[in-house]
Amino acid sequence: MSDSPRICVTITEHTVEAAHTQAQLAARRGADLVEIRADFIRGLTTEAIPGLLNGIQVPAIFTLRIEAEGGEWQGEDVVREGLYLAASGAGFAYLDIELASAPLFERIRKSVRAQTILSYHNFEKTEANHLKQVYQRMRALGPDVVKLAAFANSDTDRWTLLKLLHNTVRDVQPAVVIGMGPVGRMSRVVFPLLGGSWTYACLREQAAAAPGQYPLAELQEIYRRMGEKA
Repeated sequence: MSDSPRICVTITEHTVEAAHTQAQLAARRGADLVEIRADFIRGLTTEAIPGLLNGIQVPAIFTLRIEAEGGEWQGEDVVREGLYLAASGAGFAYLDIELASAPLFERIRKSVRAQTILSYHNFEKTEANHLKQVYQRMRALGPDVVKLAAFANSDTDRWTLLKLLHNTVRDVQPAVVIGMGPVGRMSRVVFPLLGGSWTYACLREQAAAAPGQYPLAELQEIYRRMGEKA
């Protein structure tokens, strides 16, 4: 079990200024990391990226999530690559790129000092055999962290995701495994206690970036009651 579960707050604001303000607020309220969902920021430029980090005292994740995996990014890969490179140069600790963008991931991984997160999302179902294959493909690409999120529809799905997390721990592969939706919600609490690298939260329920995300204050209270957070 991990010493203390880490919570990453996802920020989905539409301007650099608002995203920066909310990231600062999350850090002040005790988030261990923040994720800037830059795909939500309208008209983001490479020059504006350093402004997202000013004064942020916790590690930050830079994400440009594509539409096919629940994001807002619709631009060209060449523009996306430039933004990721700028984010690394500005001091973001992690860059999150989907397995569906593997060629882009491979180019960026070789060019940045930031750590890389290779992610996969299925907003409909949990498929055990497919997830095993996805995980093996991800490991082969050499990310620092893998993130696998699938919608859980049954207790069987929750066990599938728990076994997947177990496999990542066995392989000494840093990972975030998430069961999305009401059935999988408890995974967001428990999996970081069983070896997951961190869990994701939102500042308020209306700003949840994925089904089942807990607000930060609620998740912190759960961990306090469990004796896992001061």
